[in-house]
Amino acid sequence: MRLPDTLKPSLLAMPAMKSAMLAANEPTVEEKQPTKLWHRLRVGGSYSAGAYNPNINFSQADGRIKADPLTLALNDYYQEDAETEYRRNLRAGLSQRLAVTVDYALNRKLSVRTGAEVAEQRATSATSYGFVDGKQVGLTAANALFSPRPSFASRAPQAARTTTYRYRTAGIPVEVRYASSRPGVSLYAKVGAAVNLLLGSRSELGGAPEATRTYTLTTAESPYRQVLVSGRGGAGMRYQPAAASWSVSVGPTVDAGFNTMNARPAQSMRNQSRPYSVGIEASVEFGANRPVAPIH
Repeated sequence: MRLPDTLKPSLLAMPAMKSAMLAANEPTVEEKQPTKLWHRLRVGGSYSAGAYNPNINFSQADGRIKADPLTLALNDYYQEDAETEYRRNLRAGLSQRLAVTVDYALNRKLSVRTGAEVAEQRATSATSYGFVDGKQVGLTAANALFSPRPSFASRAPQAARTTTYRYRTAGIPVEVRYASSRPGVSLYAKVGAAVNLLLGSRSELGGAPEATRTYTLTTAESPYRQVLVSGRGGAGMRYQPAAASWSVSVGPTVDAGFNTMNARPAQSMRNQSRPYSVGIEASVEFGANRPVAPIH
């Protein structure tokens, strides 16, 4: 049977129309394949500076410093014991932290961040007892600096001398971050925790170089805990230029210890004092923009 010539163009076009319809119904390559891992990763670095307080309580169970009778005799005319004086004069010092970070995007706004960091924290106190790291210095330094002077007759206290403390740590932070992936200015917030290893500490008593104490990871008698765990949070502003693959963030950050710095605290867990710091953090990130949710 011969078809009319007017139907031939329509019949010839049917295979092409069918192919076009099938192609339109098929998912695109972007929808068929999940976002590649490296599209979700961003690398960067951060620097933070703030005020740090070790907030250590060296007091013993009976509330008195353990010292030999001669040292106690030299100091019994003071109105406060050494530990109380240390706590009263304790002042926060500069804290600085550098970190290298890797950020993995869970979606357009949530991400998980980890990395490695190093930090240095400082603090100061003052003592008229020769009190350093929970103990009074040896009798040589005590006799030279804190022995009774002519004012002993009037029981006037000696002038307190400054003690400085420095702690260096290295650790691994883990944070969950909420931030927009859109270019321009936006807000961010984050919360997490960090595990830090106390690499070393140094305590100096003003005017008594022989009383300087230095502790490392291998020092058995260190009064400080080697592993420190803390919670961390922050918020601030984020800026990403249009069509750029980098962004900068600036905002306040807070760090609060979960355990005390004192390796052998005499207080119960509930009554132990813990270190804390408050500061400003600036960070920069590089990498692909966060993935866009697939359209179904």
